[in-house]
Amino acid sequence: MKKFLVGIGKAIGFLLVYFGTRAVTSLVFFLIGAAKMLWSDGAHTAKRVVEAGELFAESYAVLIYLISSLLVVCFIVAICGNKRGGFAGRFGLKKIDAVYLLFCVITGFSASITVTCLINILPISEELAREYGANISRVLVGGTLLIVITDVIAMPVAEEFVFRAVVLDSLDSGMSRKLAVFLSSIAFAYVHVNVIQMVYAFAMGIFFCQANRWGRSVWPSIFMHISYNSAGIILSITGSARPLGLPLYAAGLIFGALTFAGGSCMSLRKR
Repeated sequence: MKKFLVGIGKAIGFLLVYFGTRAVTSLVFFLIGAAKMLWSDGAHTAKRVVEAGELFAESYAVLIYLISSLLVVCFIVAICGNKRGGFAGRFGLKKIDAVYLLFCVITGFSASITVTCLINILPISEELAREYGANISRVLVGGTLLIVITDVIAMPVAEEFVFRAVVLDSLDSGMSRKLAVFLSSIAFAYVHVNVIQMVYAFAMGIFFCQANRWGRSVWPSIFMHISYNSAGIILSITGSARPLGLPLYAAGLIFGALTFAGGSCMSLRKR
C-alpha cells in the first residue's frame, strides 16, 4: 500500500508540473493582452479587459504550447537528473534501435490516417464535430515553421516525457503494469479536453505505453507520437483546404488500418 500511495503521489506531482506550467504560461499571455488593452486609448470596462486578455492568449495558443512544452521538458529533466542513473539512464535515452523506431514511425503515421479517416466517415453530432474542429484549429494557427516545431516536435516530446516516462514510471513502481498503463492513458486523454480527442488519445496512450515498454526506452513512443501528429496535421490542412470526400476517406481508412496492423505486427516480432 505504501508503494502504491507513493507512486500515485509522484505521478500527481509530475502532472501538477505539467498542468501548472501550461496554466502559468497561459496566464502570462492573458495578462499581456489585458495590459495592452489598459494602456490603449478609450474607455476600459472590466469585461473588455478580460476579453482582450482571453483573445490575446487564444491568438498565441501555439506559442503558449511551445513555451510550456519546452519548460516542462526542462523541469522534468532537472527533477529526475539528480536521481540514480540520471534522466537519460532511467528512461533509455541512450538506447536507439533504428529498425524498431522505423516500425514505430510507420505505425504512428498509419494510426493517425486511420483515426482521421474514421472521424470523417462516422456520423458525429454537429456539436462534437464543431468542438473537435475548433480544438484542432487552435494548434494550426501561426506560421508553418512554428506549427511544425510546436505540434510535431515540442508537444510530443513533452507529453512523452511526462506521461510515458515519469508518470508511467511512478505508477509502475507501486501497482500492476496494466493499471499503471490504464491510469497514465486516462491522464493523457484528459489533456485533450474534446470528447472525440479523448477517445482516440486514450487508445493511442495505451499503444504509446506499449511502445515504451517493448523498446525499453522513451524513444519509440516519442517517434510514434511525432509521426502520429505529423500525419494528423497534414490531413487536417489538406482536408480543410479541400474536403477529400467519402471514397478517399474510406480508402485512407483501409490503407491506414492495414499499415497500422502491419507495423504493429512487425514491432511485436522485433521485440
